[in-house]
Amino acid sequence: MTARTLDQVIASGPFPTQQAAAIASQIATQLVALHTEVHLRYALTPDTIVLADDGTVLLLDRNVAGWWQGEAPELWPQGTSIDSGPDVYSLGIIIKSLVLGENPPHLSMHAGALGSLEDLALQMAETDPGARPWLRDAAARLAERAHGHT
Repeated sequence: MTARTLDQVIASGPFPTQQAAAIASQIATQLVALHTEVHLRYALTPDTIVLADDGTVLLLDRNVAGWWQGEAPELWPQGTSIDSGPDVYSLGIIIKSLVLGENPPHLSMHAGALGSLEDLALQMAETDPGARPWLRDAAARLAERAHGHT
């Protein structure tokens, strides 16, 4: 089995929205487990995510990755958080990156560019942490979109 980091995958071009939703759904499911079991912020970045050629997504240990421009803005001043909000934000940015084929995605994308993932990705990437969906809700909505439900 071969695998590439998500930043390598994104560099190869845009993904169809349903495939991006399937990848993001696996990431969100793993994040829910991490936040439930160990109560930590994963610090999600494209270089901490591996996509195998069979479609399986794996999260790598954060200690092997560097800082990413897509980290949530509330982390910039103090750099610490234990809730899932920053990971929800980063996953929203990653969804944009997957669909647009840009890492980080261009901020001035046109309306409709993200297809069926647009509303959810934009909510997840809200700069106001209180406006983002809960991680479990985002995971459920991503799973629906991965199975073709909008």
